[in-house]
Amino acid sequence: MNGEYFDTAEVSDIGRKRKNNEDACLRIDAHGVFLVADGMGGQSGGDIASETIVTTLQEVFSKTTSEDDNTLPKRIAVFRAATNRASKWIKDFADEKVVGQMGSTIVALIVDPRDPRRAVGMHAGDSRLYRYRNNELKQITVDHSAVNAMAAKLGIPIEKVPAKYQNELLRAVGLSESVELEKTPVEVSTGDIFMICSDGLCKMVPDNGIAKIIKDGLHSSAQSIAQSLVNAANEAGGKDNCTVVIVRARDLSTAPRLAEPDDDDKTPIPPADLLANIPPPAPPASDTPRGSDSDDIRGDTPQTPTADSPEKKEEAKPAPEKFPEPVTPTVPGETQTHFITRADAKRAEKKAAPTPAPPPQKRTIEDEKSEAATPTKGFPLGLIIGIVAVLAVGVGIWFAVRPKSRPAPPIAAAPATPPVASTAPAPLPAPTTPAPSPASSSQSQTQAGYNDAMNNARAAWGKGDFNGVVSYTATALQLMPGDAAATKLAADAQAQLKTQDSWRTAFINGRTAYGNGDYKNALAWANEALKYIPGEKSASELRDNAQEKVSAASASDEKYQAARRAGEAALKNDDLSTANAKAQEMLAIRPNDPTAQDIIKQSGQMMDYESAQRAFDEGDYDYALQICQNYSTVNSFQQLAQKSQTEQASFNDAKNRLASGDYSFADSLQGTALAHKKAFAKLLTQAASEQQTLGKLQALKNSGNWHAVASAFADPANTALVNKPPFQAINQWAKSASDAVQTQKQLQQANATFEEMLVWFNIKRPNDPYIQTAAARQQVRYDGQLDEKQRQEYLATIAQLQTVFASSGQLNQNNRAKLLKDLEETVAHHE
Repeated sequence: MNGEYFDTAEVSDIGRKRKNNEDACLRIDAHGVFLVADGMGGQSGGDIASETIVTTLQEVFSKTTSEDDNTLPKRIAVFRAATNRASKWIKDFADEKVVGQMGSTIVALIVDPRDPRRAVGMHAGDSRLYRYRNNELKQITVDHSAVNAMAAKLGIPIEKVPAKYQNELLRAVGLSESVELEKTPVEVSTGDIFMICSDGLCKMVPDNGIAKIIKDGLHSSAQSIAQSLVNAANEAGGKDNCTVVIVRARDLSTAPRLAEPDDDDKTPIPPADLLANIPPPAPPASDTPRGSDSDDIRGDTPQTPTADSPEKKEEAKPAPEKFPEPVTPTVPGETQTHFITRADAKRAEKKAAPTPAPPPQKRTIEDEKSEAATPTKGFPLGLIIGIVAVLAVGVGIWFAVRPKSRPAPPIAAAPATPPVASTAPAPLPAPTTPAPSPASSSQSQTQAGYNDAMNNARAAWGKGDFNGVVSYTATALQLMPGDAAATKLAADAQAQLKTQDSWRTAFINGRTAYGNGDYKNALAWANEALKYIPGEKSASELRDNAQEKVSAASASDEKYQAARRAGEAALKNDDLSTANAKAQEMLAIRPNDPTAQDIIKQSGQMMDYESAQRAFDEGDYDYALQICQNYSTVNSFQQLAQKSQTEQASFNDAKNRLASGDYSFADSLQGTALAHKKAFAKLLTQAASEQQTLGKLQALKNSGNWHAVASAFADPANTALVNKPPFQAINQWAKSASDAVQTQKQLQQANATFEEMLVWFNIKRPNDPYIQTAAARQQVRYDGQLDEKQRQEYLATIAQLQTVFASSGQLNQNNRAKLLKDLEETVAHHE
């Protein structure tokens, strides 16, 4: 349901100093969950930690059913369980990889599935949730940082906290198997803009700067606002990753309204099988987590409190906001009072309590399931049975004497709408005391119940709680059907509720129109609201503000005309910067003004032409042509495109000739204007270098130093030159010379083996003049027997010798062919 009432967007940027983006963000529009996680800089695997949180929450909510997620407490329970699961996985991963502490902040906005006007903020760490309303930016969450805790404890400004606490966090996901998330109630109204961000934004851009960017983007998309905020952080230095999620409320006047809000403190346990099949996020490919890109800009190292660090304590939560509340009309005879919300009542109860409640303990889903399934311990069985017996007797007695009517309900919470003036109900008539009789006890109890119900109704009227009046008068009418006083009081309360609804609709429409800059309609709606509740403070303020805007319109028109004249004059004088600035002034007064947009278009066109001309002068023809294509019908761009194409053709020709080793183009370019352009100058420098290398290689060839030529081509710097024709010839010569040397060595080895075999098999004697090698002269005749394996090995050697001699052209020289034949026959028949 939530997705139809909000426009959302997200932007995450690495910034200008970091090597990795350790931020992550998530928008689950269908479930009304929006969050940012900031992996802590200075720790290994900060990006793993933040991505783990996002992945786990995405997986868990994708598997929730409508029954798991149909109330705000259930949705919060699912969120807590998923966050604790991510925290356990991060801690287990850090312990396993022995990387020290890994962690991530988290901040989220969670919307009530049954009433988009209600939401909560959940956070741990120093990532923040803001709300922008009526030109005011308010920080919803309070940083869980050592700086805040120390400043609060010592009563000193944050700037005076010692430096060693500047980068310490008191809470984060992943430091333990579960994390304590702070919950902050949030009221949502039409036109509200919520911003969820990492500290990469709020540490670079002050709150007033953030407010101005959002205000300037009220008529832009949520995506445009998010991008503008990230751009501002980068322009301020971009020292950290920056992530922004924008959630903008649409018109909520037709959205369903939850009459009785859920008790968020009674958070249910999510279904046990909801997390059962969610796989943990995959660890990085390496066994060692990725290195951190930490520097002296931000540490954000998570720390638990130590002797030197401030104690961890709960920060004050901002009170839930309400519609403006004027003084309630009083009932005659009663003290004038203001109505309060249910949240106010809870805070009052807390103040009255003698001792504060103990802080909540960290709990896991398994703990809650275990406690739900475990019977109560600590009381003896006999004592329990006795208590049950006493209660049973008491209930029996009560049923015997109870009146035949329902007891009056408790006082209902007052609506968040200004009550209207009305005629107070008449005082109750004094009840008569009936004469004692057997039936007098029942009648007396009925009368007493009626009196209690009417007194409660009148008290609710005094507080402006007209829903309570309706409820109590219904009880009174059940006890005394048709009672005139109860009937009139109920009708008056219904009329008050109808008037409040009409006032609320008119006021919300007026505030929405005001936020959209439609001040005339805002004025009309404010006057409409004041018809229902004359003099009401909020509507009066809206009327006065809208009237002021309408009155200022005429003055704004004069400013607009002056800016238009100055912008058009600057455009004629080619003062493009001034023309653009004046057009922006015009748009600030009249958004989407066509005249201002035309000035911006013309100045932009002229600036683009300057950029295209500059690219042409530098020889960046592709960029120049790219710009010219956007103005294909403009004559000046057409001419520039034609010149760019002509020079680009000359450049491509020179580049192709360089690639083929034709360096003659260099001579034709020297002394021309093209030689001074960056692209052509680069080609000329490369051509000169290659020509110098070619000259050195040619000199080595002329000296017969093929080995030095081969070494030069083996150098990686000259690898690309091998395929160019001038270099190919030199390289081929070096290869041929190398092959000839290798062939000569192979022939010498073959001849030595041949002569040794001639001696072994008694074809030649060692002292025969035919035998020339020293090794062969030292051999003796082989008189032993040859087995078949040896015979085949010798025959294979003879075949190889014949091949070598043939390939070298020496087979028919020095009687080698005949001697090889004799050697083959001798080996074949040797016994």
